Amino acid sequence: MVKLEPLLVFGPPLIFQVFEAQNFHNYRFLKAFSSPLPLHQFLTTQNVDTSSIQAILCNPHQQVSADTIRLLPSLTDHIDLSECSRCGVQVVTVGGGQFAEDVADMAVGLLINVLWKISAADQHVRNRGPSRSWSFSLGCKELVRCLMEGEIWGAGLDVFENEPNVPKEFTALDNVVLSPHAGSLTLECFTDGCELVARSLEAFFFE
Repeated sequence: MVKLEPLLVFGPPLIFQVFEAQNFHNYRFLKAFSSPLPLHQFLTTQNVDTSSIQAILCNPHQQVSADTIRLLPSLTDHIDLSECSRCGVQVVTVGGGQFAEDVADMAVGLLINVLWKISAADQHVRNRGPSRSWSFSLGCKELVRCLMEGEIWGAGLDVFENEPNVPKEFTALDNVVLSPHAGSLTLECFTDGCELVARSLEAFFFE
């Protein structure tokens, strides 16, 4: 019988369902995110020796605390890097490049939207307003100033400084197109992300 490497899954990344379906033959997925129990109790219910867990899969917002690292002595963004360093745990960062094409597509789409006033026109039609030429009042810190002073004609934004909060100044402008950080939410990005994670884990466990 093939031994499946235990893989602890915290707050699962968006790609997890696809990744699990493609890699169930390599790993035993320990889905801590699906249990209300504290981690040490959850692992006890799974009959797992904590020293056998060498890798964690999580999303970028999941914190991996010092207590978690101490609980998993064989572990070889939000990870406690100081504790990792103290315990001699290697942290490998991957990702980013596989999103480039889709994020670029989103950026171009947002710019076209701004150029042709698509969102403003849509709102205008829905409100049954008369046809007329559009004059926009420009209206958050440096970007708002540039928009207000005409240094920047318009803006298409998919990422915000304090997500999920969107500065109210942006929502008041018809020449600003807003998107809910969705540039990489495509099947292609998820597929590429799965392949990247799979290659990284295969290199760690099997090479």
